[in-house]
Amino acid sequence: MHPVWLDVDTVKELNQIALGSDRASALNQGSDLEGALNRPRGYYAYGEERSLYALAAHYAIAIAKAHAFEDGNKRTALLAVRAFLRLNRMDFDFGAYDEEAAAIMQNIATDSIEHEDVTKWIRKHSVGNTRDG
Repeated sequence: MHPVWLDVDTVKELNQIALGSDRASALNQGSDLEGALNRPRGYYAYGEERSLYALAAHYAIAIAKAHAFEDGNKRTALLAVRAFLRLNRMDFDFGAYDEEAAAIMQNIATDSIEHEDVTKWIRKHSVGNTRDG
């Protein structure tokens, strides 16, 4: 079974939720949100990734680093991980935006963490139908 993917409109809604606002923050001029969302799909399509945890980590990294929104990129990336896993019948519980989650997202933004470590952190906080182990 193929993963269910996130789309641009969903991620814009996640940004709105992350900001606690009636609307998402504006997209930064020249940013490529769609390209960021296609990154995990590319890894999957070319057979480089099959693990939902790893694909979720690709979403976290791509969205946080794309700086597509004027505000809330890291928070949106964190919510995108949760949304992607829920779409694929898994739960991701990082707490109420706790310090550990904030540190992981900051490390992503500053290139201070490897994809493999983000994947391990997501796996540690996930439960559900793990068709990928």
